[in-house]
Amino acid sequence: MDDNESSADEVSEQSEEESDKSDDVSDSDEKKEDQDVITIVADNDRITSSIITLAEITRAVGIRATQIDNGAQPYVDITGLNDVVKMALKEIYERKSPLTIRRFLSSNVAEDWAINEMELPRRYRDDNPL
Repeated sequence: MDDNESSADEVSEQSEEESDKSDDVSDSDEKKEDQDVITIVADNDRITSSIITLAEITRAVGIRATQIDNGAQPYVDITGLNDVVKMALKEIYERKSPLTIRRFLSSNVAEDWAINEMELPRRYRDDNPL
């Protein structure tokens, strides 16, 4: 009987340890949730440039082209355009893109810029491929 009692004690000790570990996990999840809160800077307090970068254009075109390819309605006249990338670029040139750029200033502070309110780089203004 002593053997059975000791094994029962071991099981209860293990379950207590496991419950302690699960408490640790939930505590870290709560801390993680606190860190995931992002503060968005007001439009009139933004400090970054209003010029969209080439990397941001590339990402926006890729995302929007994928959306159009998956059945989203383009916001521009696409007569004569068969390529979803050109459709996405045309939305940006005509300032009808539904996307927003989020620029992080720190791990929990960011600025949101509508693509339509941003200036295109000179390269894109001068060499409109459409």
